[in-house]
Amino acid sequence: MALFTANPTKPITPSSISWSLSRSPPFFSAACFPGVRHERPVKRFIVLATVMGEAKPTVLVAEKLGEAGIQLLRSFANVDCSYNLSPEELCSKISLCDALIVRSGTKVTREVFESSGGRLKVVGRAGVGIDNVDLSAATEHGCLVVNAPTANTVAAAEHGISLLTAMARNIAQANASVKAGKWQRSKYVGVSLVGKTLAVMGFGKVGSEVARRAKGLGMYVIAHDPYAPADRARAIGVELVAFDEAISTADFISLHMPLTAATLKMFNDESFSRMKKGVRIVNVARGGVIDEEALVRALNSGIVAQAALDVFVEEPPPQGNRLVLHENVTATPHLGASTTEAQEGVAIEIAEAVVGALKGELAGTAVNAPMVPAEVLSELAPFLVLAEKLGRLAVQLVAGGSAKVETVNDQSPAGEEDKDPRQD
Repeated sequence: MALFTANPTKPITPSSISWSLSRSPPFFSAACFPGVRHERPVKRFIVLATVMGEAKPTVLVAEKLGEAGIQLLRSFANVDCSYNLSPEELCSKISLCDALIVRSGTKVTREVFESSGGRLKVVGRAGVGIDNVDLSAATEHGCLVVNAPTANTVAAAEHGISLLTAMARNIAQANASVKAGKWQRSKYVGVSLVGKTLAVMGFGKVGSEVARRAKGLGMYVIAHDPYAPADRARAIGVELVAFDEAISTADFISLHMPLTAATLKMFNDESFSRMKKGVRIVNVARGGVIDEEALVRALNSGIVAQAALDVFVEEPPPQGNRLVLHENVTATPHLGASTTEAQEGVAIEIAEAVVGALKGELAGTAVNAPMVPAEVLSELAPFLVLAEKLGRLAVQLVAGGSAKVETVNDQSPAGEEDKDPRQD
């Protein structure tokens, strides 16, 4: 359909405008718009560009995302890749965006949702944790929040196991010693994993994958998670136990819980005091679940023999951080999801979730809406279409048949709304 026309024999369509713009000189002239009366051509161009710009939603990508995900987004939306935005810059840009994609470094606060003016429809978190997104504010402003919970599961589990084995055999410290010209074999005697008890704290996707791999190393694995089903744990040979039993009997503790009000500083002076002396701790979850000052005290007292940390309360940690510099701590810069395969997978997964949400499709990875398995979504889809049509019909009946109801995501062929609803 033509946007408007000054000459009925030569209507202006989006395709003709795109062709004209692609061949236009640096300064737009009357020759760029054949068939249009040429008075006030600049004003006409602005109107046309504005109308065309509204044909696609705008997605703001605020942190680095894999190219495969960017290309998928560009096939559906206008993509604005603006990295390292300050909170003020983010609030300034967000009113022009329909969707926002972040990783762990960008805080999506209540101010962001308020600044969007109601335009922001979906926030995509490229990863599992959503502690940097204000879910309450998102829900209040009618904004869906989706994440990418599966693509980096294996990468995070592998990194957890890597830290576990590296810590047990003092790999990082011995490597630094050799590169410094020393040969201290007796100083870096490690401990064996076979027959030791590993407590997996948080038995979700990553925790269960860590458990599978730990059992392959000959470890006895227990787990604590108040929400995990016991039958799923038993299926892979893991025993679910209470929190106190887990931390008091474990030789190694691996943390995989989300950061919530309930888990904030869950590992503190009190919990460290109940652990077996010489316990070793791995954290590839969130830095805030550990009271870092309490961990330093536990390391100094010998309650905790070693710690391997991929996450910290403040990232990057400040210079001179006592925990990072402790000789019994192995530290990595939040590398849990940092594999080539995981980065591409997360980019594609979050891009698909955001595009689907913008299309009005059911989001299987929504975190502020009921989670629906993919196989159930396909069964529910026809009923949702029917419910939408019945709702539109009800509004028309209430309005006496005079109301014309349109939905943003209605992609039905022209005239379909006139069909008898009983045929659907």
